[in-house]
Amino acid sequence: MGLFLSSDSITRSKSDWRAGIEMFKKKTVFVVGAGGSFEVGLPVGDTLAVMISDRLKSSEERSIRPADERIDDAINGLARSRHEQRAGHYHIAAQSIAQAMPISLSIDNFLHTHSEDQNKVDVGKIAIARCILEAERTCDLYSDSHGPFDFTYLHARYRLNGRLASWHNTFFKMLTENVKRTNLEALFDNICIITFNYDRCIEHYISHAVARFFGMPLNEAQELCTSLEIIHPYGQVGNLLDRSKSVIEFGMDAYGDELLAVSRQIRTFTEQMTEENTVEKIRSRLEEAPSIVFLGFSYGDMNIKMLQTDGDRENKTVVGSAKGISESNRLHIDSELRRALRLDARHNLQIHLVDDTCYSILNNYSRLIMN
Repeated sequence: MGLFLSSDSITRSKSDWRAGIEMFKKKTVFVVGAGGSFEVGLPVGDTLAVMISDRLKSSEERSIRPADERIDDAINGLARSRHEQRAGHYHIAAQSIAQAMPISLSIDNFLHTHSEDQNKVDVGKIAIARCILEAERTCDLYSDSHGPFDFTYLHARYRLNGRLASWHNTFFKMLTENVKRTNLEALFDNICIITFNYDRCIEHYISHAVARFFGMPLNEAQELCTSLEIIHPYGQVGNLLDRSKSVIEFGMDAYGDELLAVSRQIRTFTEQMTEENTVEKIRSRLEEAPSIVFLGFSYGDMNIKMLQTDGDRENKTVVGSAKGISESNRLHIDSELRRALRLDARHNLQIHLVDDTCYSILNNYSRLIMN
């Protein structure tokens, strides 16, 4: 029999960072980028750009229709939704995106550049939705069962392939250290996650881990996890946790109007900066939190701009993965983060930007982060 959780304990305001019996003793914000999902097998910017190019380009010499039938169906649905007889101008936009992807920093950067071309933006979003759902379906965390996830199989596969577990594993261990099953309403106190990814790997992993670790039905675990504040600045490929609403399951093979609906939940940088509520919430969380952790974040100029706070200069603990980033670039990023987060130079003598994986960062800096 699963643990009964009252609606009052689960549906508390996500803006309420109340004190409780929690493992994170101070407000902590995790800022997650593509590298965070890469640890479970999702593509980073370059790889995603190649996927999008492959699916948008035509497979026939005399055609401009996308090779991917799911995307083509969604484009036709887009035309119908606007009472247009033909979708040719969307097909032209698709070929333009396909040809530009190999020389683009990322699909996000391309759509920001072409933010005034609504055809490119709409087709780009459809391609993103298609590729991210496909990537969820082929990643390490996918399971076609609605029951609890098989973590023993997942970790056996990691060991067999000579790989470390993902940061999600360490995060969950930090989250549940000394937590009693009778106090789960406080499980996510003091935690906020800002993920710049479209996927739902965090929601998927944490809900299945909660179900397995605490021995409760998955639907109860998903309901509990709705109290974890997760902000997707660029949107996501569908709701996953709130089962009272229409749910796009993890790795779902969506097509046609369904894929089109998913694509409309994605936001470009230009669109997001005009949605003041989300940006204000992000900046508020960063201002309030004395501890900030960057995981798999690329520290791109556009994203750092979204993180800029306006409060007084403060002392914060800042830890971040910087896998593959050169020392000279790390020094530049250090300076950019100090300005964006308004860190007090007198006390913040060091931002811990480490050339290592997200998993290793959480393992090596867990005590600094949690205390």
